Amino acid sequence: MIEDSVDNFILNYKTYAAEIEILPKLEGSPLVEAIVADKIIHFFERTGPYESKLGQARVILNPSLNLLEENLDHEKSFSVTGISKITAKGLVLERENRVIIVDVGFPLVVSCLDAIPDGIIAGEWIGFSSLSPIHGFVLAKPKSREEY
Repeated sequence: MIEDSVDNFILNYKTYAAEIEILPKLEGSPLVEAIVADKIIHFFERTGPYESKLGQARVILNPSLNLLEENLDHEKSFSVTGISKITAKGLVLERENRVIIVDVGFPLVVSCLDAIPDGIIAGEWIGFSSLSPIHGFVLAKPKSREEY
């Protein structure tokens, strides 16, 4: 993950938060277990231990790029390859510095430790694998206000 602060990262990428279901916490594990696209994933929560409450949540999922590949089939897919590791294929929605936003059926904010190849631009189809762990930024639920 490449960021100057958790708050700025959330501000920049909150529109790309995925709808997930957070599962009960695993005792002794620093990772949050969740269901996204009918698959169980694990992520390292960057927003503190109190935002990831059981149930539905909006989370910015932020894997770090391991390997980039072509996606000639123009398909969206997602598979879990290990604890907090994935492979995915999808459509590039946006590219900014060392971040690629990819729609794999839900949005992923993919951080790149190295420079992104010039040909990776919005509208391109890519495949990739991630390093472990996937980072997750749980968005706070809006607080309701009483009406007077």
